[in-house]
Amino acid sequence: METLKNITYLLFTLAAAYFAWKAGRRHALRQAARDATPTINLNADYMRGLNFMLSEQPDKALDVFLQMVDVDSETVETHFALGNLYRKRGEIERAIRIHQNLIARPNLNKADKQNALFNLAEDYLKAGLLDRAEALYAQIEKPGDFYDLAQRRIISLDEQQKDWKKAIIVAKAQSKDKQDIQKLSHYHCELADIALRKNDLHAARAHLKEVQSYKKDFLRAQILTTRLATQDGKTNEAVKQMFAVMAQEANLVSELLPGFYTLAQQQEDPEQFDKYLTRILEQHPQHQGVLVAALVRHNLAITKGSRKLIIDYLREGKQFASLHLLLADELNANSEELSEERFAAILDLLKMAGHGKTAYQCTQCGYGSALHQWQCPGCKYWDTARATAQYQ
Repeated sequence: METLKNITYLLFTLAAAYFAWKAGRRHALRQAARDATPTINLNADYMRGLNFMLSEQPDKALDVFLQMVDVDSETVETHFALGNLYRKRGEIERAIRIHQNLIARPNLNKADKQNALFNLAEDYLKAGLLDRAEALYAQIEKPGDFYDLAQRRIISLDEQQKDWKKAIIVAKAQSKDKQDIQKLSHYHCELADIALRKNDLHAARAHLKEVQSYKKDFLRAQILTTRLATQDGKTNEAVKQMFAVMAQEANLVSELLPGFYTLAQQQEDPEQFDKYLTRILEQHPQHQGVLVAALVRHNLAITKGSRKLIIDYLREGKQFASLHLLLADELNANSEELSEERFAAILDLLKMAGHGKTAYQCTQCGYGSALHQWQCPGCKYWDTARATAQYQ
């Protein structure tokens, strides 16, 4: 780690020396054109600052560079490089001093001032001063190289603080071609979810209607619509909607199955749950393991169909070779012939096999979780969680 820091420091020193030579050369050429007597004070000051850096005297080096900013605006690139180096090394206070000093310069051009504002915001963000960082990002004007990036930073901070209303305002303020429809849909879904928890059905409907205006077949909105129908007493509608979602996306079976079972039990047909399980399996045979894991995890292996599905899965699974030897008679028998005691023992073994294993994994960064999350806590991407087969 120390070697890496030394290499980084050396690279910055070489870059700073180059910028110093370049700035000094431009300065000297202009001066020579005026009176043919160029000065080399600029390079001398730079070399003095670099010497302090190489001798690991960063405070003295910082003082030299800060004084030079007051001397010639052409040195601004080197100061940006120095500030970024300090931030990357975790020396946030020094980075802040560099960027604050740049912003305070009355003769700094607009582009460089916007650059300095953005970098100072980055310093505060790295220091965990989120309010200060967001206030500076908001000062970045458009058009400009840093405007779009600053807006993305603000949205990211709003997501981090779960300020969904503000995130919607900022996201909508962007031009139509740059609006992130997926994120806007999720923000409204977050607010709809909050409204449903408060049993505010009117507000939930309003947010789900907004999602419809962005994307009519948005999966998360469809799931929330089933909750809305359930809380509104429309059981039949909710059952049909839940089945449609699970048939469309098997990854979410585990999250929907408990509520689906409860609603199905309220129907006139007591075997409706098993019928829907069979239909889901027919449409997604490759997700049999996910379906079994969901039944075991939520203690829903209590119907004839669910018991049969689990026994068939164990019987056919090569990964259960040791279990075949241990429970040969049970697995060869008809699922209906198994005693409650023996079937309970099988479920216990499956729970042990799945204990501590990841139920969902992010396709973007690999982050694993026992619960489904719409936004990955690791990489912050949306809609990247996929159910894993826990018994492989």
